[in-house]
Amino acid sequence: MENIYEIADYSNFGKCVDLFAPGTVIITNKNNEIIANVFGTSFSSPFVAGLAATIMAENSDIEFDYESLKNKLIELSVKDAIKGLDDETPNRLANNGKHS
Repeated sequence: MENIYEIADYSNFGKCVDLFAPGTVIITNKNNEIIANVFGTSFSSPFVAGLAATIMAENSDIEFDYESLKNKLIELSVKDAIKGLDDETPNRLANNGKHS
């Protein structure tokens, strides 16, 4: 996959990161003109929480714990899609496994 996403300047990086999530929201009007561009971990955290809840709901036969849910999120992530990461930082973008 081509590296089409960029790490935000407020993102963590290095071995401590398991997964990246979108942290920017672009708000447009009905003419598709950008009216606001907001960003921060306030967007990425609920994105991953919602993704985790969806995975748990769609796999109700599995009793997830922290480790197994983290591994599932990593398994479903899009690999090597983020440009500008160093070799110490895992290149994984949160994804539900249904779309890339």
